[in-house]
Amino acid sequence: MVELLLILAAAAAAAAALAGLGYLLVWFLLHGRRDGPGWEKLEGFRYAHRGLHGPGVPENSLAAFRRAAEAGYGAELDVHLTRDGRLVVIHDGDLERMCGVPGRVAEKTAEELAALRLAGSEEHIPLLEEVLPLFAGRAPLVVELKTDRHGAAALARDTVDCLDRFSIDYCVESFDPRPLRWLRRHRPSVLRGQLSQDFHRHPSGQGPWNRLALTNLFYNAFTRPDFVAFRFGDREKPAVRLCRKFGMRMAYWTLRSRADVALAEQEGALPIFEEPDRPKEVTHCSRQRKKRSSIKRHFRRPWRGSCGNTKAPSSSFPSCGFWCWWCWCGRSCWPTTRAPSSAFSRFCCSTCPAGSR
Repeated sequence: MVELLLILAAAAAAAAALAGLGYLLVWFLLHGRRDGPGWEKLEGFRYAHRGLHGPGVPENSLAAFRRAAEAGYGAELDVHLTRDGRLVVIHDGDLERMCGVPGRVAEKTAEELAALRLAGSEEHIPLLEEVLPLFAGRAPLVVELKTDRHGAAALARDTVDCLDRFSIDYCVESFDPRPLRWLRRHRPSVLRGQLSQDFHRHPSGQGPWNRLALTNLFYNAFTRPDFVAFRFGDREKPAVRLCRKFGMRMAYWTLRSRADVALAEQEGALPIFEEPDRPKEVTHCSRQRKKRSSIKRHFRRPWRGSCGNTKAPSSSFPSCGFWCWWCWCGRSCWPTTRAPSSAFSRFCCSTCPAGSR
């Protein structure tokens, strides 16, 4: 009996030791810097995602940033390095969506990019040094570094050098751990944040290892960020919850309702938002999609759905924004706004007015 008790005690001690080692390993992988300077200067502000953009005011344009600054908001903006080493503010590395032309930002000079127009407006792709005076002495900025295959160190160095020329409070974030690691080694006084999301749900072209490492914040071991900027809908991932438990600061993106903004602020996170309840601005790609969808509606063959409807979708768009594609009735599919999956479309049809006749 004594021998059995000793064996059980030894097993319990071994299990406790393994649990302790596991906790230490997780802490080592995920914990960040807790004493980074200047975080208090960023708190208390809301940050307009790519500026305060909307119909007629393209994202990451001078007009969008001017609106945000005048409204008292901070802003989140995206910085790329051009072929000739200039810093421009645009989200995509590819120019097709916003400018309607082929090519990549990193392959163009600043002069070539300045000649392009954003989303069919009169707004051009701004230089970072054009945007910063709008926020001098005003609200802070959240600056995302958009890296290409090369030049991560140059992008980080040139961006913080440019920011330091203006009287602006700011932090820097990136999905790519390389510029964050450069900041950790060469500019530790700059607040740095690891951007991420659930890349298993949103692959975004990442390979298997990057999806695993970014989703679970493994790169924190190399970058030791001051904060984690995570997609709001994915914030309950185990790695994010552990980071909060370890006392790391948070930023959430992209918040699209007042309730989400309030919840983020309640959790002490920086809220990066887009104006709730406003229509999205039209881009070159959305114009092309609209044109293609109208052609498809014109040539779609009749379809007999489970509700007996045989008409193709009408030209009037349903209130939820999605066709009842189980019966192609083209009627309102309420009460939800979720995009229908195969199973969901059956429910969508059952609640459709055409299906209830």
